[in-house]
Amino acid sequence: EITIAIYTKYVADPILDPLDISVSTRDGVVNLIGQLHTAEQRNEAITIARETDGVKGVNADDLLVVTSDQPMTDLWITAKVKAVLLKEQLVNNRKIAALHVETTNGIVYLSGEATKSDAAYAEKVVKKIKGLEDSVVNQIKIIKKTFLN
Repeated sequence: EITIAIYTKYVADPILDPLDISVSTRDGVVNLIGQLHTAEQRNEAITIARETDGVKGVNADDLLVVTSDQPMTDLWITAKVKAVLLKEQLVNNRKIAALHVETTNGIVYLSGEATKSDAAYAEKVVKKIKGLEDSVVNQIKIIKKTFLN
């Protein structure tokens, strides 16, 4: 029951792909195995497992984040993307500067929360950066716009 409950939560989570994670449970201890693209995904998977009813412990020693073969290039890409998002927020009043950006092996992962239009806009402007046209993964959680946004 615990394993099914965790998989159900993983399926509903916008930043996780449940096919990347193997979940098994024995005596209330959950074992997570797999390879993820970002540390944020790993943290999310562990948090969801820990917060599931009946879980006594979580072993995530074999839940790995794929490391980059090009860390300096990835760092540069991340900085460039963050600069573009900040510019768009300042110039076009889009609420996207606070989005989380992580780059692994040239693939940009956008996450955090934004309205549907801001999330689509963020993905669009990042894809306009030379070399990133087909290298953006949108994992942004969609929130409803309120009068405060």
